[in-house]
Formats: sequence, structure tokens, C-alpha cells
Amino acid sequence: MKIINSFKKYQKKALSYSNRRLFGPILRWLFIYINLDQRYRFLNTNSMAIGHLCTDVDCFLREWTLKKLKFRGVLLANRKEAANSALVKIWKETPSLVVVENPICCYFFDYLRVYKETGYDCNKYCALDGQAAEVYKIRNSEGIPDLMVSWPNKLLERAQRLFKKAFPEIDIERCVVLHSRDSIFDERIQNSNYNSQRYRNSDLTSYNLILAFLKERGYTVIRIGEYSKNSFVETDYYLQIPEMELFEKNLLELFVVSRCKLFLGSASGASDMASLWGRPVFRLNTLPYSMLRPHYSQGMGIPKLLYLKGNLLKVEDIFARGYHWFRNDSQYQNHGVDIRINDPSDCIEDFIEFFEAFVLGNKSLKHELENSSQQYGYKKLCPSDSYDYYARSFIPRNFFYKYNIL
Repeated sequence: MKIINSFKKYQKKALSYSNRRLFGPILRWLFIYINLDQRYRFLNTNSMAIGHLCTDVDCFLREWTLKKLKFRGVLLANRKEAANSALVKIWKETPSLVVVENPICCYFFDYLRVYKETGYDCNKYCALDGQAAEVYKIRNSEGIPDLMVSWPNKLLERAQRLFKKAFPEIDIERCVVLHSRDSIFDERIQNSNYNSQRYRNSDLTSYNLILAFLKERGYTVIRIGEYSKNSFVETDYYLQIPEMELFEKNLLELFVVSRCKLFLGSASGASDMASLWGRPVFRLNTLPYSMLRPHYSQGMGIPKLLYLKGNLLKVEDIFARGYHWFRNDSQYQNHGVDIRINDPSDCIEDFIEFFEAFVLGNKSLKHELENSSQQYGYKKLCPSDSYDYYARSFIPRNFFYKYNIL
């Protein structure tokens, strides 16, 4: 087995080298020579990561509309590796986008994403550390539709049938989606994040009072994503997607996200799927601090508490010391920063306010949240290099007040 794995790694490196040194430069020259670079640009997004896939493509479509770009974007989304192949199918219907799913074509075109003459840099949207993300500006731009996605009829009908088969007694209009990150996806794809970004993981117990609140009011919670299945974990409060073929699973998950009343998330790009469809997003156990507030304006994020030598760190200290950009477990450990998972009792008050404001439509409460002293205080402290500097989404005022961290 070790010999086989070593051979696969060597083969992958050899193919990458030949593409970088031979096929990539040849295709770049050919594209420029026949002027295809004037008509197409390859998006340099990571289609294996759902956050980048969602945010980069959505932002490109909005920017394409705003600036009336002359070229179409090309998305390389290997159907065997794309984070959500059903979402890719929806984007195939978009006039401003060309989607390439064939693995061989994706391989040969790969390096056209990195050349400035043939590629289109999506990093500014959400991938540059130490810089405010453009996604917040673009998502709030005027003069473009609120939603850049729509269901093709045949795909929608298929999704509806899958939902009825999987959850025959459930009303989609009373559904809430849950995604709680636990690194199992990183482990499966052998991503280095599995060993270096455990700080992003959530804890299912943090949602307990929220799930109970929703159940009492007749809402059904459906958990999505890849996560460690544990028969000892209490599952009375949520349903799980049944075993099915991967594309159908992607399709069903996308359908419930697009129709849910609310998305319960964690420090993962999965919640970006909900923002594509204008669904309210409430996230728990969020780190790093620079990414506290969700992309969508109807969003709120509760951060994990940070301690240094037993003392609770305030927001001002976190920003002043640069802790808000810590992206690896080792950075927290090397600076002696301890991380505490959200307690369920710390989350419920802010969730109830968020639920009433954005699910039940209490406009006066929404106005109150927008103008709370905690919201203003956080915006004042938030440095211009913070990822969410331009955000219109919310910090949890009860949580911040309870721990006096502003």
C-alpha cells in the first residue's frame, strides 16, 4: 500500500510539473495567439472548497454585471472533485459563465488560471489574509439582482422528488439547515487543515438550546455536510440526509439550503451556500475574529472566547495583538491563547433575537440590533485589515455584554 501511495504521489508531481512547464505555457500562447483571452478568463477559484466555490463565482457574476465585462468567466469544476456538483450544474445555465467539468480538460486548462493574460483573480473576494474582503462590498452593491442563481426546472423537479422521498412528512417551508464543522471532510481529502485548523471546529452541544427552541416551535432541522457519525450523539433534534449517490446528496443538500428558513452554521464555507439564496445565517463557535460576521447582511456570528494566562481577552486586545488573523492551531498555541467552545446558554438569547428579527420579520428589533451600542462599538474597534471590515451583518450583543469583551 505504501508503494502504491508513493507511486501516486510521484505521478501527481510529475503531471503537475509537465503541466506547469509544458502544457500550461503552450495553451497560454495559443489562447493569446487566437485572441481567446479577449473572450474568456479562467477563474482562479478552488472548486473543491464550498466557501470559495460559492463566494468567488457569485462575486464574479455580480462584478460581471456591474462592470459589464466583455469576457465570460471559465470555471474549472472537475465533476469528481467539485464541492457541490449540483451547484455547478445550476451555474452552467448562466450566460456569463462557462463551466468545464471534464477531468482531463480541467487538468490541461489548470494553469490558465494563474497567468494574468488568461486568468481572472478571485482572491480579492475572500482569500487574501490581512485585507478586508471585497465580498461584503460586492454583495451590497446596488443595481444588480439580489440573487444571481435560479433553479433550472428539470433540476428543481428532481430535487423536489428527492426531498419528498427522503422526508415524506416534512414541510420544506418549516425547515432549518444545520452544518457543524468537525474536520472529517479535511481528513477524507487529506487536507492539511485536518491537522492545522482544528480551532475552526464546532461542537454540536453548543446548539442544544437552539435546537430545542426550534423543535418547540414546529421547525425541522436537517443536518448537512460530511461529519463523524456517532450513534451515541443525541439526534432527536435534527434529521440526517439518508445514504444516496453523491450527486443526489449534493442536490438534496442544495435544495434544502435554498429553501430553508434559517441556516445554522459554524466556521466553515458551507454557510455561504445559504447566502447565495438569501437565507438568514446564524453561526456559532466562529474563529478567527476577522471572519466573525457572515457575508450576507442577514447574518450573525458568535465567536469562541479566547483566554491568555487565564484572563479573558477583550476584542480590543485581540485586534491590537493581531490575534484576529490567526489561521492555524500553532499560532494560538505558540502565543499561549486558550480557546473555549460556546456554551449553549451563551447562544440562546442572541439566537432568539436573530430569529425574531430575520425569520419572523420583526423590523423594529432589526433596527435595534443595527443600532445597538455593541454593534457600533465593534465597528469602531474593527481594524481596516479585518476580513469583515465592510460587513453589514451582526455581532451578538447579549454575548458581548455578558462577557464584557467590548
